[in-house]
Amino acid sequence: MTPSKLSSVLKHPFLLGITLLLGCGSDESKEETREVESAWFVDVTAESGLTFDHQNGFSGYRYLPETMGGGVAWLDYDGDGSLDAYFVNSTAAAGDESARPATNRLFRNQGDRSFEDVTETAGVGDAGFGQGCTVGDYDNDGDADLYVLNDGPNILYRNDGDGTFTNVSANAGVAGDSWSVSAGFFDYDRDGDLDLYVVNYLIFSKDLQRQRFQGFEGRAPAYPHPDRFDGAPDRLYRNDGEGRFEDVSDESGIASIIPGKGLGLALSDFDDDGDIDVYVANDSTRNFLFENNGDGRFAETAALAGAAYNIDGQTEASMGVACGDVQGDGRTDLFVTHLDLETNTFYENASRDGLTEFVDATLRSGLAEPSLNRVGFGAALFDYDHDGDLDLIVTNGHVIDNIADRYPTRAHAQADQLFRNDGDRLVDVSHLAGPYFRERRVGRGLALGDFDNDGDLDVLIGNNGQPAVLLENRAPKVGHWIRVRLDGDERDPRDGQGSRLTLLAGGRTLIRELRACESYASASEAWAHFGVGKAERIERLVIRWPSGHLETFEDLPADRAYTVRHGEIQAWEPGRQ
Repeated sequence: MTPSKLSSVLKHPFLLGITLLLGCGSDESKEETREVESAWFVDVTAESGLTFDHQNGFSGYRYLPETMGGGVAWLDYDGDGSLDAYFVNSTAAAGDESARPATNRLFRNQGDRSFEDVTETAGVGDAGFGQGCTVGDYDNDGDADLYVLNDGPNILYRNDGDGTFTNVSANAGVAGDSWSVSAGFFDYDRDGDLDLYVVNYLIFSKDLQRQRFQGFEGRAPAYPHPDRFDGAPDRLYRNDGEGRFEDVSDESGIASIIPGKGLGLALSDFDDDGDIDVYVANDSTRNFLFENNGDGRFAETAALAGAAYNIDGQTEASMGVACGDVQGDGRTDLFVTHLDLETNTFYENASRDGLTEFVDATLRSGLAEPSLNRVGFGAALFDYDHDGDLDLIVTNGHVIDNIADRYPTRAHAQADQLFRNDGDRLVDVSHLAGPYFRERRVGRGLALGDFDNDGDLDVLIGNNGQPAVLLENRAPKVGHWIRVRLDGDERDPRDGQGSRLTLLAGGRTLIRELRACESYASASEAWAHFGVGKAERIERLVIRWPSGHLETFEDLPADRAYTVRHGEIQAWEPGRQ
């Protein structure tokens, strides 16, 4: 049975039953059908209409930006209650005469599990050399704005609220001219609007690469190591509340250190003091932890806190980063992806008595061996089976397309991985999760979002030089769930990013932080999602808004989506689901 026929049969249970009853097709096709039916995550890209094929601009010279792009985002740009999808492109390869230009693409969710391409009408088809993106309501008008990161000037798209966007980068003061990869909106100064942190990678030019790198010691050309280039400094922009941003990198203290080579970003209150800190994953240089002092300045403490290096005191090729309370102890842990022959690193948050401390618990967590032969990029922590524990998904793919020419045991395209949190360790369950996790791709961006509004989190993946993938979560659930979105007033960012939610259900206390950015060059939905196990009701939900304002709601039914406005909570029904 062909993939297209299989997709049609799976949409109609009656047809599937007749097919199986009559024994139609080969034994192989029957097995394929059964395997897809039982898969925990199913590739529904084709049937959804998400026809995005990433163009990396391959030139033959293997300029480094070609191999780094592929960010993705979930956002509800039209406010209809269904998540739309945004994909960042680079540029067409030299000599490519493709009819469709290699621009970024926006796909509108039509509410029936399908998407339509609305890039042109929305006005967000940037044709720069794209790398990543992030989402946030920077102007506090109730709709999601979009920031696109390029090798070159970045783009801030203001959502006009009528299905279109306006490029306001120049007037807003956030275009820059560096090689930017990741970014995130957060209210670092707690003045009620979203500021912007931009992660920059290398000081790069094509001429510079030709001067400094000749490939594999005179053999086939290859993408160069970042050691050949100087790091580019990150930037922090303060929102003035009037539509413009001020570069406060110097006065905030983030520019006071030697630049890293930034790729990944996580924004979280790691020390639980009420304001948002910044963690930057740097490529082959030490990682940064900027602790927010609460007075407009940051202190870089990664080395003192134990999150700058691995357990051996070595730097690693850090790419993606995810954070969340993996241990279930109320503290935010860190997970960072790396190059092959290194391991991905799990930093357990052991902070106490006001002292921020992380412990490299990679070996104990079970994450060392499964990552040794992979190159990890996008990653996210989420409760895919609703048992109350945060699980992990990682997308993989090498940065060197011809790596096997030099090292036959290493591969460019690689399989992604799913890890289940069993309470003590993160166990690789990729072999149980479905046929997708046996396929090989060149993974980069990854974002979480409930695109079909059924209460669990689905996965959007951007691949370098390949089509994107939408994975629908069909994993067996062992418990209930709730989702929460926030709608702030003048005291806080309208979309609530930076808020901490603490939930008590079934004798367990769970925490989530509302943020869009993490992973690699990508943005997940700005919702808080909880699996709550067997609990059918939420005993208590406490929300700490970025301003510090606290709200408590009690006795909430599970298996609901909620909207919280200051002083009010209501169950939310998607507009067209």
